[in-house]
Amino acid sequence: MFSVRLWAPFILYYLLITFLSHIPGDDIPTFFEPFTYFDKIVHFTIYFFLGVFLIRALLMEKKMQRMRRTFLYFTLISSLAALLDEYHQYFVPMRHVDFWDFVADCAGAFSGYGLYMFGMRFGKKVVKKKKNKNRSCDFKV
Repeated sequence: MFSVRLWAPFILYYLLITFLSHIPGDDIPTFFEPFTYFDKIVHFTIYFFLGVFLIRALLMEKKMQRMRRTFLYFTLISSLAALLDEYHQYFVPMRHVDFWDFVADCAGAFSGYGLYMFGMRFGKKVVKKKKNKNRSCDFKV
């Protein structure tokens, strides 16, 4: 069953991305791009957080118990989101579709996935060590 609480951060963040993508190219200040390829860093960063929100929602869904299925859904949804964003920019004045923007979007999303999964695994180990440390202290007389 679809849970709004789980998916709200992802959906709202993607709506924000769509809103920002709808800004015409003329209205984006030129000082906003301090060096060449700065826009790729922006794309990467924005989609990094989208990837974190997406994997969080997928992992909390009860249906997504198998990691292979979760990764497949993550790949499909994040790639489709990046593709739709680039396609949307085709219709916005003074904006254009760029394959490398799509690549930066996907790389950012997958980096968010990787860091979230690393944090989940590392966080569990840290919590277990703290619990074991506290238990040994509890039994001292």
